[in-house]
Amino acid sequence: SFVRRKWGINITIDAIDGTYDPDVGESDKSNFTFRWFCRRLCETWPEYNDNFSMILAPFTSNCTYDTLNGADEGGCFKYDGVESAGELNATTGVEIFDTTNWYELDVVEMMVVVTKDDRMQVMRQAINVTLGDPPEIELSCVSNCKAKVNPLYPFTVKSKILKAGLAQYSYIWDIVKASPGVDPYTVPPWDPNVWQGYAKGTGRETADIFLDTGIFTAADVGMRLFMRCRAWRTGRADNYGESSLEFIINEPPVPGNCSVSPFNGTALETTFNTFCADEFQDDDKPFGYKVGYRIFPDDDWSWIYEGSTYTMRKAAYLPQGNSDKNYEIEVKVQAIDAIGSAAEVISTAVVYPPSAETMAAMMGNMTGPDGYIQQLARMGDAREMMQTLGVLVAYMNINNMYSVDAALAEQFNETEIALALLNAIADADLTDSERTQKDTLTARMDALRSENASAYQTWFDQRVQIRQEICQALSLMNFVSLSTGRLIVSGLRDMVKLPNEVNALAVEAIGTVAQKVWDLLDANKDAMEGPDLTANAKLLIEIIGRTLDAINAINEAGNLEADLEEILRATRTNLVTMTKYIGQGVMDKKVVGEPTTTISTTKMQVSTQLEYPDKLDKATLGAGSSGDINMPGMDSLIGTGNDTTSSLKYMVAAMKSNPYAGANATNTSGSADDVVEDLTPNSPVISLDFKNETGGEMKVQDLDDPFNIYINRDASKVQLTEVHNFTTAWDEKMVIHKIILPGNIGLSIKVWDWSPVPPQNVSNATDDLTTTEFPETTTFDMETTTFDFNATNSTEEHWAVTNC
Repeated sequence: SFVRRKWGINITIDAIDGTYDPDVGESDKSNFTFRWFCRRLCETWPEYNDNFSMILAPFTSNCTYDTLNGADEGGCFKYDGVESAGELNATTGVEIFDTTNWYELDVVEMMVVVTKDDRMQVMRQAINVTLGDPPEIELSCVSNCKAKVNPLYPFTVKSKILKAGLAQYSYIWDIVKASPGVDPYTVPPWDPNVWQGYAKGTGRETADIFLDTGIFTAADVGMRLFMRCRAWRTGRADNYGESSLEFIINEPPVPGNCSVSPFNGTALETTFNTFCADEFQDDDKPFGYKVGYRIFPDDDWSWIYEGSTYTMRKAAYLPQGNSDKNYEIEVKVQAIDAIGSAAEVISTAVVYPPSAETMAAMMGNMTGPDGYIQQLARMGDAREMMQTLGVLVAYMNINNMYSVDAALAEQFNETEIALALLNAIADADLTDSERTQKDTLTARMDALRSENASAYQTWFDQRVQIRQEICQALSLMNFVSLSTGRLIVSGLRDMVKLPNEVNALAVEAIGTVAQKVWDLLDANKDAMEGPDLTANAKLLIEIIGRTLDAINAINEAGNLEADLEEILRATRTNLVTMTKYIGQGVMDKKVVGEPTTTISTTKMQVSTQLEYPDKLDKATLGAGSSGDINMPGMDSLIGTGNDTTSSLKYMVAAMKSNPYAGANATNTSGSADDVVEDLTPNSPVISLDFKNETGGEMKVQDLDDPFNIYINRDASKVQLTEVHNFTTAWDEKMVIHKIILPGNIGLSIKVWDWSPVPPQNVSNATDDLTTTEFPETTTFDMETTTFDFNATNSTEEHWAVTNC
């Protein structure tokens, strides 16, 4: 790396803080040996052997210092009397260097060689000592910070001005690429016109920089690359500080040749495993492996294994495929090297559904104290339990239509035919015997319907009970590894795929499991790369969204006991709060200005951003298909009585259904306006949370501009009981249409411009239509029940108002 510092100060170089042995952890700093070397930039390094114990060739010098008046040209510098480039008499992990021993405007490169047993690592730091008082700038990696940069992940770096004071600073970022053996300090920067398009959001003139994937390619593997930032007090560009980080690009693993064995089998009867005839290849070991499946190409992968081998430690069940695809499913083996780069092999297996008789027997033995679920739970292996029961739940999701018992269906058909023949006879023409027979058949039909309804309810209750017991068993387990947590959450996605089969006790258990997994994720998030954290967060957001949807389904069914209402209310509150914590965790991996991170799932979307306030001035924040949020002016939101901040952290959460609807919608904040019960809980909900640059709460009051939240409603929510016809001719420029509506609803208006003019008996023509805005701004007064839409400035057009 490279820094620019003021002459005459002491410079501390800490080589021990970031040094650790991955075999024992970051806190153990024992048994390291440090050796320090230095050179001036006008000198070459001596040529050393592999472990730096012997000089094979001396250094050379092109230095041309002024030696008049007896000035000593010196060697590296007079740290310990050394007069040439090479090793210093310094062996500690932290060294302090006095720059008064250096020449002004000189560049000195320090090198420290760290060894432990037979392992060695080398770090270099170039220091430019300059005149004036340049800002001291320090760089730190935020994301993609391992020994090598993973080209599949974004690369983010943050700058910090030490002793910044109150000055305003300007910045410029460059990238330097140096081929092996070439002195990087003599290489001009990479042309920014080539790469700055990858600096999305931040650009190259802000304090932090975000570089998107694709900027580094296979051609960059093996090169020395430097991320360099210059900063100066605005208006004093000649007095700049400088710092850089050196990095190299990781080469992803070479895929192996993997397959599933056996190639075909039956769900919940055949166990499968993965094998690789040719192993994955990479120098950055150890590998981590994951195995997952998906039934449809657009499905997320359901992970069933994480471990140190590509073969699962125990063969596992796979779910049945879809009949439209001849029961073929995809199975992925993914290898992740020590840097985080991944290679994968996708193969297929044919998995047939089990027989109805087999499944009836299996599901009949699932629940209860001695059922299969409890047997698996008593074994205490959450992984195996989820692998097996996850396949069962996938089967239930696919085969989710009740089939009438064949014998019952035959009786029903026979009775229905016989009754139809009697119903065809006029009542006056029926004999007493036929009338008695008709009454008997009618009673039999009622009995058969009742028997079928009872059988259906037994079938449905069994499915609900299976989901409940699986969730409750998982909620009682303790899983200490994040990999186990991921497998559990991946399986729980299918558990809540059919929300009408999830009861309040299952919801409570899912909330407990989600909290445990979030606790694990929260404890490990600092060591995770941003994309890895986001991928894990997406699993949880998917579960939260689907569980909130299940809460809605339970609310709509109604007739809940008070204790179950309280369970749903508490679980909903915890899940919504957890969503905020997850968003904050993702946000902590971002730098100011980088693109918005959006986690989009089937039931929920969460977007997080860290941005400069001026970029949010009256900005529109998208909430996916649910709507938008229009921000107020920043001069109103920040300062003038409200809190100040250099950057804003915000999260927009959009739920595709309303978890606050129904019987348990009582608000808990004490505010009468906190929760408004919606009689149609399928409407979306949008929330906005924002904090200052330190993550603290912001005081917001007395805004000149409001926050405007726009929610898209897919269908009308109010039944119109009275619509008055047109009061003017239908082809005039101004049309008045009166609708009687309540005063607290929104009104959706469509205006069509027909060309050519349609016949008058066409009321909902859709061919050759173009949507036209009102020629003049139209105001909708939501406190009244009469709306006038004036199109007096239009040309000869023909209007209709529909879909109100």
